Amino acid sequence: MFALLFFGSVDIINSIELTINAAEGDGSLIATLPYLPVVPILHWVVSELTHYIPMPVGFAYKLLPVVYDSFLAILVYDIALARNVERPLTTGLLYAVSPIAIIITSLHGQVD
Repeated sequence: MFALLFFGSVDIINSIELTINAAEGDGSLIATLPYLPVVPILHWVVSELTHYIPMPVGFAYKLLPVVYDSFLAILVYDIALARNVERPLTTGLLYAVSPIAIIITSLHGQVD
């Protein structure tokens, strides 16, 4: 929900041009910004996602980090379960509803 409301992340604004290049299929997925090599691949995935599923580009950019953060909550639960924490489900849920995790994932939208 937060990802759809807050479009104005600088990373998303700077990445729209790269997404347009990837969507046009010119083969140029080289970022001019100092990003890790996996970031252009994520931009390509987002551009393909917006072709097949009607959603705003800003929401699509933030969808992958939200999914990854959901997997982190499962990982926290799994680690807590392996270390015999008294309430592993509560530990995973505390990370999942943590305001800091939600704000950084949905508001900031940085993927690198």
